[in-house]
Amino acid sequence: GTKMSNFVPGDAGTYSKLWAIGIEMGQLTPEIVEEYKHKGLLVWCYCPDNEAQVRHGLACGATLMTCNDPVPAMEILKQQA
Repeated sequence: GTKMSNFVPGDAGTYSKLWAIGIEMGQLTPEIVEEYKHKGLLVWCYCPDNEAQVRHGLACGATLMTCNDPVPAMEILKQQA
């Protein structure tokens, strides 16, 4: 919540109003994903634009990726299908 504008802590605060949260790649870790999943949120990430970043996002458990260059993500997902 440290980067959110007008963040309100507590049970009736900001997190209670969200259903998903986007985490920038530089902040994305498996622990952060689990923390937000525990709060009942879907965890998305931005912007994995190369193969290593896409693999990191998937390994952390992100359920959606916003990419400037979608080709690496599409290629990896095709391989996994």
